[in-house]
Amino acid sequence: MPLRRPWLVAAVAALAACSKPAGQPAAEPGAATPMAATPAAGAEGTWRATLPAADSPGRVIELVLFAGGKAQMVTDFQKGSPVLEDGSWLARDDGTIAVSLGRPDVQPTLLVFRRAGTTLELQDPVAAGYGSEGLRLERQ
Repeated sequence: MPLRRPWLVAAVAALAACSKPAGQPAAEPGAATPMAATPAAGAEGTWRATLPAADSPGRVIELVLFAGGKAQMVTDFQKGSPVLEDGSWLARDDGTIAVSLGRPDVQPTLLVFRRAGTTLELQDPVAAGYGSEGLRLERQ
């Protein structure tokens, strides 16, 4: 005999898939749900540094980490147009913050920062093109 209500079979199967396997205890009311550690929780926001530059009064670097994982960096040499780079960021399990930034005409660059309080410090700044002085951004 053919089934006349195939939606009923699908609904029962979906509900069965959502139930706990037999033998697992139910969570106590009010018990906290375990969450994954977020070593860089609260890193969202604006971070800024002012660095010396050979051919200008200096450069202002502003990194914005958005809550959804989007990132944006503006480098302003204080003459001409600032350089805008867009990309994404994520908090790694080792406590660092990885930021991938690029422009339409340039291959994306990966910058890895370590957070210490209100400071983000670039790891391996020489390889990233920031020289031995490094890059230390302060929360704004």
